[in-house]
Amino acid sequence: LLIRYNYQPVRRGQKLLELYSPELVTAEQEYIFLLENDADNQPLVSGARRKLLLLGLTEGQLRDLARTHRASYRVAVFSPYDGYVVETPAPNAPPAPAGGMGEVAASAGGMGAASGGMATPDATAVPVASSPSSRLTLTEGSYVATGQTLFQVMNTDQVWGIFQPTPPELARLRPGQRLRVVAEGTDLPPLTARLDLVEPEFRNGASTAAVRVYLPNAQGRLRRGQRLTGRLVPDAAPTLAGSFWLPRAAVVDLGTRQVAFVRRGATFVPVAVQVGQRTAAQVQVLHGLAGTEDVAANGQYLVDSEGFIQNASNSATTPPAHE
Repeated sequence: LLIRYNYQPVRRGQKLLELYSPELVTAEQEYIFLLENDADNQPLVSGARRKLLLLGLTEGQLRDLARTHRASYRVAVFSPYDGYVVETPAPNAPPAPAGGMGEVAASAGGMGAASGGMATPDATAVPVASSPSSRLTLTEGSYVATGQTLFQVMNTDQVWGIFQPTPPELARLRPGQRLRVVAEGTDLPPLTARLDLVEPEFRNGASTAAVRVYLPNAQGRLRRGQRLTGRLVPDAAPTLAGSFWLPRAAVVDLGTRQVAFVRRGATFVPVAVQVGQRTAAQVQVLHGLAGTEDVAANGQYLVDSEGFIQNASNSATTPPAHE
């Protein structure tokens, strides 16, 4: 075993481990026998060669076998990617087999995954659980079974950022919008990425759908399970003509209508408004304001009686004044 711990970096073509398998040795000897005694029987030779490929030999190892006519009792397994080793041990160790080829699952679709939280304005994320860097539980001399996944090699040249927005934030998100992504706890500069997918199904324990972005990671500094924060880039969330954004507390929701308090002389008066999208800290006002008014930042302080609510519900054009 030539790798020792989780998240150990490896290069494409690097030897990861060597296996002894009676089944594989037998398949090698059958191939050598055909080359030496029936080389013109192409269907049989091709079938024996194909069997060795399916058992995990590379083209280079097959060329060496055809050249030397010598079966190898220790077969090397190489990494097909640049990336990081991530162990995926079986729930129960397999029994010692009479013989069999141990196969290494050395791919992750070329993708790692970082985790994060959606932010439009300051929401943060719950990171995906991940195992810390530690020694592999696989040890030299262990038995492995055919089809058993020993570890994966995660290629992280490009990774996913997975964000969990709140329901109001999710309503604003569409594939193609741009996000400004910050990796917390690092000195990496902010990244700009396009929102690629709003997942069609909820994840376990989630109350909204997650969204996914692709992030470049050529230097490998974004790791699986890292905490991210994302914000919509302003031009990715265009504002409708004539609409404005106010602090969420500036608009009072009366159930059937919403009002904002506008300065009129020395007092503030309620004005009915029509709202659009909401975030955790802001609300979009579509109609009711010209954009030049002074609006109270927190309208709740000006709601002082049940009479105000009744009057504001009955008339939005001539509401009572409040100091």
